[in-house]
Amino acid sequence: MDAGPQAYAAAFLGESNEKELKAQHVGELKSIFRDFVRICGYALEVNATLIKEDQVQYHEDMENNYRQMVVNIGELMGEKFMDDDLESPSKRRASSNIFSAISATP
Repeated sequence: MDAGPQAYAAAFLGESNEKELKAQHVGELKSIFRDFVRICGYALEVNATLIKEDQVQYHEDMENNYRQMVVNIGELMGEKFMDDDLESPSKRRASSNIFSAISATP
């Protein structure tokens, strides 16, 4: 994950700027960032199923950058994302698969 989304969050949700914006717009922007974080996590889950062996390290780097981005954006928003948002998306998928296998659900 590159620094672009974090830069936007800092520009519009930083303490000095947030006071200048309408509360409605700040709320909408926070909602969009929450969705963005979830979508990025989902994209990493999908990517984990598609990568080849030579791309594993790159994927792990993306997951580490994702976790850091989640923390940074959460701090700017004055919120803490759920631990599930910080967990490696591919680990989350693996634990979900294990739970499905144990409970005999698809």
